Amino acid sequence: MSKTKFSYFRESFIDPETNSTYLEGQSIKRLRLAKTLKIIAEEGAEALYTGSLVEGFVKDIQDHNGIITKEDMKNYT
Repeated sequence: MSKTKFSYFRESFIDPETNSTYLEGQSIKRLRLAKTLKIIAEEGAEALYTGSLVEGFVKDIQDHNGIITKEDMKNYT
């Protein structure tokens, strides 16, 4: 199944049991964010600039008409 423009929003804010936004007091799990933070904790910030996260990060941006490249990330200071 291909990701749509709103897939990540939906994963974070729509309760799959009700197909509505989560209600006040409900718990949500941000599994992608948790995985990303764990990688950064284990590999350090370089995971985002030259490591295991850079390819997916750049692809997500480019998929939404962004112009950032892996080279940009590598040269970021």
